[in-house]
Amino acid sequence: MEVYLLEQKTTADESEVSAEEESKQKVQLDELKEAKEILQHKLYHWRHEDNTLRAALQAKLLKLGETVKANEAEVEQLTKQRQETASRFQALRRRAAHMKLRIADVDASIDSIKTV
Repeated sequence: MEVYLLEQKTTADESEVSAEEESKQKVQLDELKEAKEILQHKLYHWRHEDNTLRAALQAKLLKLGETVKANEAEVEQLTKQRQETASRFQALRRRAAHMKLRIADVDASIDSIKTV
């Protein structure tokens, strides 16, 4: 009889431990599910923020690309203007040199008339 009572007590203790363990596991499972939901929510927000930042970066890169193209066009225009200005300056120098020669000729003519 003692053996039977001892076996029942052991079975009851095992059932109690099993129920307690099952309860702990259920609590842990619930905590894990809650943690998973929180992490999924954070992941959703991080992805949204990532997409927002990517879109902003893409827009900035587009704007920078347009600025670079505009600057390149301006550089090309300024280079052409510089070349045109250099050409005009050279033409003016040639004209000035030619005028100096003409003035020298006129001065020589005046001097020859004075000596006569």
